[in-house]
Amino acid sequence: MGSEHLGPNNSNPNPPPLSLPFSPTETPAWMTDEYMDELYQMLQKVVMPNAHEWFLIAVYAVLFLTGLAGNLLVCFAVLRNEHMRTVTNYYIVNMAVADVLVIVLCLPANVIVDTTETWFFGEMACRIFPYIQEVTVSVSVYTLVAIAVDRYLAICRPLKFHIRASRTLFIVVCIWLLSFTIMVPQAVFVRLQPNSIAEQYGNPVWMTACMESGWNGTTIQKVYHVARVVVTYILPLVLMGVAYALVCLRLWSGIPTDEAQRPGSAGHSKQVTMNKSTETQLESRRKVARMLIVVVVMFAVCNLPTHVLNVIRHMEGFHTSPEVDPYQLNPDKVTVAFVVAHFMMYFNNAINPVIYNFLSARFRKEFQRAFSCCPCVSVPERRKRPGSASYQRCRDFTARSGNNGVSQTDYRSHDHSTEYLQLSKLGKANGANNNSAQAAKSGVPSV
Repeated sequence: MGSEHLGPNNSNPNPPPLSLPFSPTETPAWMTDEYMDELYQMLQKVVMPNAHEWFLIAVYAVLFLTGLAGNLLVCFAVLRNEHMRTVTNYYIVNMAVADVLVIVLCLPANVIVDTTETWFFGEMACRIFPYIQEVTVSVSVYTLVAIAVDRYLAICRPLKFHIRASRTLFIVVCIWLLSFTIMVPQAVFVRLQPNSIAEQYGNPVWMTACMESGWNGTTIQKVYHVARVVVTYILPLVLMGVAYALVCLRLWSGIPTDEAQRPGSAGHSKQVTMNKSTETQLESRRKVARMLIVVVVMFAVCNLPTHVLNVIRHMEGFHTSPEVDPYQLNPDKVTVAFVVAHFMMYFNNAINPVIYNFLSARFRKEFQRAFSCCPCVSVPERRKRPGSASYQRCRDFTARSGNNGVSQTDYRSHDHSTEYLQLSKLGKANGANNNSAQAAKSGVPSV
């Protein structure tokens, strides 16, 4: 990843030749009108998007709008509604924030570089944008790990699992600090340099590329990039795989959770009620597990091509011949592959809200309420028809968002729940017993 995210380093493999090639010893020649006209025509052919590149731009535009709106809606749904403020959902918000950053800052630059084959944004942006993109990818994967560990502890080790707002916030801060630290070389060694067309055909100022330099070909560089893939991709996926395997074993094998094994102190009717509540809780957790596993699988699939290409790249797997600069890629082999890898990576940033919408009834309902209450959507109709369903939904939405608590009936209407916890009030709890008592009053399970 890194600077490679922002487009392959080479340009058109067969640019139109110039009749007056650049020569440092003949400075006036390349400044003649004839040469400048030919250079301008060549730049037009290379820089101006062709038909399939315009199609790529259109697809990226849809991806940009979908990803930005969807991730902002996720943040709105969780932070606006108190009953959505669970540990898992706070981690999901952290992922959404990272996705918004990469969509806003990096996606436009990436599509411009992929279609124009040059970097227009200057030296500072060349250092910042690839670094931010690497950081956000790392934040996403470590947040997924935190969610997996949280689900494992909540379902498989509930008696040893104590939820606190301070701990959740501490984990989120550590994720960002760790990601910023791991990706420091991306900010240190990435530079703005003339690309191959500029060096071969004209003034290097015309076309530039954002790429690593300063440690090219060194053992340290190779070790760093391989280790980064292991630390930010392979090991997290292994850890998440083990965690979710244990979670699925507990949820789908018929083995009751530790909470379900606790003996009741009441009679038969209370035991029946407890069994029904446990079954409802079990099915709810299964739905959450399905959704999170789909998110993890999508992350693994969408980021795999970029990791593979970059490892091959830095291990000098794209050499054209021993005489060629080892850090100049062969465009015939890898340009399309990098473009596809870039698209899959940004597709992953935009697809998570869609997954939540299809697999989470709670997120889906909150998305619908957010749209139905949007001031720009059917406001006159709601005012004319105060008894309409959309008007009533808006009133319920507003009333619920403004309350300090959530009624038992309101919460149970959401069949796809994670454990409800008011993180803002957890600091007042005195351990797991208080958490259980608070959850029991709300009619929801506590872990």
